[in-house]
Amino acid sequence: MNFDDFDVWWRERGDENRLPQMRAQLEQALSHKVSRDIEYSIRWRLARLHHFQAMRNENDNFVARRFFEEAENEARRAVSLNANDVAGQFWLGVCELEAARTRHKIGALWALPRAKRHLKSALQLDESFHFAGAWRVLSRIEALSPLDSKPRALKFYRRALEIAPHNSTTQLYFAELLLKLKQRDEAQKVLREIVSQDVDVEWKWEQARDKTIAARLLKLNEPRA
Repeated sequence: MNFDDFDVWWRERGDENRLPQMRAQLEQALSHKVSRDIEYSIRWRLARLHHFQAMRNENDNFVARRFFEEAENEARRAVSLNANDVAGQFWLGVCELEAARTRHKIGALWALPRAKRHLKSALQLDESFHFAGAWRVLSRIEALSPLDSKPRALKFYRRALEIAPHNSTTQLYFAELLLKLKQRDEAQKVLREIVSQDVDVEWKWEQARDKTIAARLLKLNEPRA
């Protein structure tokens, strides 16, 4: 299987008709005898695909949970094949946490220490992976924590944006935290940047979603006359 070609097709993940085809391609490749390295490369891409399908169905908790659990299982298999590559560690950390969250909020608390360990392993292996994804997720965890960890979250977001300065999802989460901290001027600046960005071919579906949310937040936080 040519993974370079597959990752180019992945850019079109916003077209839901392509998702079953992508899954079929990966699963067909698994049906043949493949090396450990090839199986690893298929498993983490299946985890990424299932995670994306869960995000597309975030308003239906039952469907989202099913996809997150499939994603977690594939990521766990990937890490069992290779624990020293960033992709498996990153997707296992993310999917383990999301699967637990959709099952029960208390479950997410139990999963949190394990998920953070995988994300920190991903950072050590390659902090730029998935547009500084491990920093983005760890920042989000800290920002939503009931503990006073928002200064740490800000620090993590700023690091993520040093690595991937135009990632709309990191920018959006950062702006949401700035609004919570009543740093409205900086938040509005970040939100305006999201709305005005050119299309990112690697992040089209997520960027379109983020632009809609950013525009709504800008309107809600306009200075009152």
